[in-house]
Amino acid sequence: MGNFHQNKIYDKIIYKDVILKEKEFSKCKFTNCDFSDVTFEDCEFEDCEFENCNLATLKVNYSRFLDVSFKECKMIGIVWNEASLPFSITCEDSNISYSSFYGMKLKKMKIHKCIAHDVNFSEADLQLSKFNNTDLQDSMFHNTNLTKANFENAFNYNGIDLINGKIKKAVFSMPEALVLLRNFDIILK
Repeated sequence: MGNFHQNKIYDKIIYKDVILKEKEFSKCKFTNCDFSDVTFEDCEFEDCEFENCNLATLKVNYSRFLDVSFKECKMIGIVWNEASLPFSITCEDSNISYSSFYGMKLKKMKIHKCIAHDVNFSEADLQLSKFNNTDLQDSMFHNTNLTKANFENAFNYNGIDLINGKIKKAVFSMPEALVLLRNFDIILK
């Protein structure tokens, strides 16, 4: 595989437990690929799509992801905060559980219809982000900026820290929004 790739389609590529270093991909599409336990080191992905790919425990060492979409992908255990900035991804119908976005600037990030169990969004800037129809069980939002974030039809977001985070004008659906009051030692009747 050369170093620069543009407008290419990769189907059923299998790389497991290897290091891909200093590769650039622009407007490429990856379908049915397996990159589990792979290390992307100093790589760049711009305007790329991943569909039905296995990216479990992918390492993103100093790699850049700009306008990259993931659809129906397995993205478990990725430490995204090891990627380079700028950073913008969209996840749809994917499993992003056990991943970390700690301290990242993720304005307008879209996570739609995903399983996001035990994901660390602490200290992140998620202004205007969307988490529609996403299961956020045990995910952490400590000291997170959720200003104008949209959680319509999302559920299990009891890890949102209302005291230390910014949550002004965030959107939630009822009755799930009542879970946000759980940590206040109040009685609802």
